[in-house]
Amino acid sequence: MVNSTAGLVSIIASGDFVGLLPCQIAVHPMAAEYLTVVPTREGPLQGTLSAMIKADAGLSPAVRHFIAHLHRAAYHVGRVT
Repeated sequence: MVNSTAGLVSIIASGDFVGLLPCQIAVHPMAAEYLTVVPTREGPLQGTLSAMIKADAGLSPAVRHFIAHLHRAAYHVGRVT
């Protein structure tokens, strides 16, 4: 597990390794010459996300902004059919 997309591509491309990464990255011209994409089929992925905050904690503006984004995203995802 790595925290960097470039690091993941580098590790996979440097030897006989298998990794999971988005197709858009695997077929990008900078990575495609070093990687072989193995075709797979998978159904729609279900994602669950939650956020918990302490009611008595003072939230920084960044955290409040992030929570607001989560609320908006949840509303839009719930409306997709």
